[in-house]
Amino acid sequence: MKKIVMGFLSYLTDFKNIRNLKDEMKLYNQTDEYQIFLYRPEPDQDFVGIVGIQMTEQFVMLRYISLAPNYRDQQNEFNLLADLAHAFPNDEVLATLSTLDY
Repeated sequence: MKKIVMGFLSYLTDFKNIRNLKDEMKLYNQTDEYQIFLYRPEPDQDFVGIVGIQMTEQFVMLRYISLAPNYRDQQNEFNLLADLAHAFPNDEVLATLSTLDY
């Protein structure tokens, strides 16, 4: 699913540069602390986005969300975050300065 993830990352300004994109992919391949989850609204649908997180013993840090252009709305953002909270029921999900709006 590497190409799918890279496609969604390329929507984000920080990863339009191929060097930054490759460095980010390397980060996720080197450690379990950083994880990317693919998102789809329904099990039978295609993936429409990703969420990047950093896991610690105390919390889960939301690093970014990237959705396909047709799915960039509050409902999909809310559903994605609800799924993330459901995946980590015993951890607090925190935001970075760039993800506070979510």
